[in-house]
Amino acid sequence: MKKWSIKVKIISWYTLFFLGLITVNIGILIIASESQIYEEAAEELREVTHEVIEDLVITSVGVFIEDDDRREPFYFFKDGINFVLYENNQILDGITPTSITEQFRLVPGAIQRYEDDLTTWYIYDEPINASLTLRAYYNYTSTLGALDGVVDNLLWIAPLLLLAAAIGGYLIIRVAFVPLNTMATTASQITYSQNYSLRIPEPNTLDEVKQLSVSLNQMISSMEESLQREKEFSANVSHELRTPLTAIRAQLEYIISKTKESTKKHELEDLMVQVHVMQETIQQMLDWSRIKHQPEDQFETIDITTLLESVSDHVDALAKERGITLTKELAEETLHVHATVSMLSRIFNNVLHNAIKFTPNNGTIHIVSQRVSDVIKITIKDSGIGMTEEQRQRVFDPFYQADPSRSHESVSLGIGLSMTQELLRQLKGSITLASTPNQGTTVTITIPLQ
Repeated sequence: MKKWSIKVKIISWYTLFFLGLITVNIGILIIASESQIYEEAAEELREVTHEVIEDLVITSVGVFIEDDDRREPFYFFKDGINFVLYENNQILDGITPTSITEQFRLVPGAIQRYEDDLTTWYIYDEPINASLTLRAYYNYTSTLGALDGVVDNLLWIAPLLLLAAAIGGYLIIRVAFVPLNTMATTASQITYSQNYSLRIPEPNTLDEVKQLSVSLNQMISSMEESLQREKEFSANVSHELRTPLTAIRAQLEYIISKTKESTKKHELEDLMVQVHVMQETIQQMLDWSRIKHQPEDQFETIDITTLLESVSDHVDALAKERGITLTKELAEETLHVHATVSMLSRIFNNVLHNAIKFTPNNGTIHIVSQRVSDVIKITIKDSGIGMTEEQRQRVFDPFYQADPSRSHESVSLGIGLSMTQELLRQLKGSITLASTPNQGTTVTITIPLQ
């Protein structure tokens, strides 16, 4: 199901609401106008008929209208109303409108309606005396035509009003959402670059958006301070621990060299192994705290094919010790990237050592590098134990170990792939991982070419 943005939802609701409002208003206007027009037409019909009767003079020589002591022939038409004079239910004078094809009996005081495809008439009968009745024919079509003209104009104007409302609403909402879009862009930059010194621009307003931006900047400042304290703490603790551990290791080496008894010597060597584990752990903590901010001004142009060849040759010796066959298909052309040798070496070593660690004896590791458009694509595929989907989703999390049962084989805090991902982010590259349990894992690394 397609999800609409908030802007589209607001504009759609605003436009539909305005459309409904216009429709209801036009409907009310038509209903109310028709009722009002009918009442006015009926009132006018009665008044004009009464006026005609008051001034009407019927003689043996004709029908006349007497006004201000002047007598003029009556042509059975006044103020747009046709009149017919009846005597004993028979037409005495006047002509029924030709469009009226039905016969209507005289109904004194009532208004009758006649309607065909073209016209609508109102018929009103007013008695003059016991034998004479004046019938009035009012052409209601012309009056409705005026209303239809108004409605037609409204129907033409309504889409323009609706369009103006939609455009106006869009412009208002777009302006209102500019600070929110800026917040989203800045938040994405902070997330991608891990640069918590960035701040969200605060709009020059006094509304909720201003309050939101201030609150977010306060939160980012708090996170920056917390991360800085964590980094300083890790570095300080690591430095403080390295000195006594170095002294302990030196003392143990001296004692082991002087000890002749095999049992005691074995116990001292076990202590030496634990000291080594602690030193490796502390070194990894230092590397993790330092890796976050590699100065870009130290980057240089590096032939990545030659470096990958060197790293893979070095790792090949370790693979052979485990009975693992390492093969490679490296790009024949010279490809350059902007980085440091230490960064690239750590990236490839982390991935290749992981492949060796989780690939059983007689397994295989295959390395392929190739140019794809403006990036170099490096694929490292092993025939190892693989991992589940849950493990794959968490494998880049700091301090996560996909297979804790193998932690005894090497000193590891579970930060190798996290460091690799962070280094590639600084190089504007990427790393993806596909894996199937008991079938192996494929790691794909891309790095922009210079």
